[in-house]
Amino acid sequence: MSKSKGSVIIVGAGVVGVTSAFELQKRGYDVKLIDRVGPGMMTSKGNAGHIATELVDPLATPSTLLSVPRLLFAQNGPLTLRWRYLPKIFPWLVKFLWSARPHQVARGQMGLTSLNAIALPAWLDMAADTGQSHMIRRTGGIETYENPSNARSLPSYIEKLQANNIPCELLTQSELQDRLPGISPKVKAGVYYSATASVSDPYDLTRGVFDIFMARGGSYEQRNVVTVEDGLVRFEDGTIAKADNILVCAGAWSKKLCRSAGYRVPLETERGYHLMLEQPSLSLQGPVISNDRKFILTSMTGGLRLAGRVEFGGLELPQRDALADDLMLQARALFPELSASGQTRWMGYRPTLPDSLPVIDKCQRSKGLYFAFGHQHLGLTQSAATARLMGEMIDGEKPAIDLTPFKITRF
Repeated sequence: MSKSKGSVIIVGAGVVGVTSAFELQKRGYDVKLIDRVGPGMMTSKGNAGHIATELVDPLATPSTLLSVPRLLFAQNGPLTLRWRYLPKIFPWLVKFLWSARPHQVARGQMGLTSLNAIALPAWLDMAADTGQSHMIRRTGGIETYENPSNARSLPSYIEKLQANNIPCELLTQSELQDRLPGISPKVKAGVYYSATASVSDPYDLTRGVFDIFMARGGSYEQRNVVTVEDGLVRFEDGTIAKADNILVCAGAWSKKLCRSAGYRVPLETERGYHLMLEQPSLSLQGPVISNDRKFILTSMTGGLRLAGRVEFGGLELPQRDALADDLMLQARALFPELSASGQTRWMGYRPTLPDSLPVIDKCQRSKGLYFAFGHQHLGLTQSAATARLMGEMIDGEKPAIDLTPFKITRF
């Protein structure tokens, strides 16, 4: 038996934490995962299942800012703000506006492009290592456009993506109708992203990696961590656990843990919703993304998942079922004949920083403390790549990409 390189405690057992646990275990570390709920049970469970490597634009751009009033105040619009939460989120919104400056947008695009470039290869490697290859479907995805003006601007948009080595092609209305039978004639054009992928069930994928991690000697505790320090974590009951390395992968709950380590990170949560349709009348080869309606349809093992919405309301306020139910109205606007035998609702918490880049970094104040959180809409997409980068960082290797854009001290 080879000698262990040392011990690692990972706080957070979502898809970023679980993939990081497997990667570090593979590299020879004794790894313990800790979370207050079961592995993969929070945000990782209900995402759209889309490995969205084509998404290389930050959320904060000048065009996004111009569209906010329309998105926020339109009837059944995709953006919602819980107004009593406004005082709490206001500082984050100011930083979001600041991130829309041209040089910040360019910096964000470079960071997202570099991270997404290694995202699918990292997932394919990890899926092969854990026996989950059958769960990743390399069918590409289609983005639809109803607005005629936006449809007319697609050639220049596609040219920009191709310049960034993102394979894509324009689909005319007739080509869309051939690929997506039953789609509304209101859809004027589309973009086919050939190099993206999807998963048959995000929770099953995360759980599959977790099960292999456990079978190979990993450990897991369901406990609530309240602080992280130099070489130890402190639990809600006052007890502590020690390790050579601590990695914070707690998603939207990372903010308080970072504060305990001396960092004030502007992390917010975008509450997202899904509606899972049982026995749907529609089966899709790959994800369909509505550019106009800001949601995704993905066929999965358990049915058709409609995922989307952005609700700013923090971690405390109850979910609003009407926001999930509205996804069916949006889906029927795209596919008028869509029906299902039943449906279930879900809400999760996307951890988002103002510049749309995650934190992938090492603490300069405490030896052996690391951070990997804030992946916004791209947690599933970027998780295996983040795990690889964390393994390289902890092992002292040169990382596969430049990690300067992802520093915790950038704000």
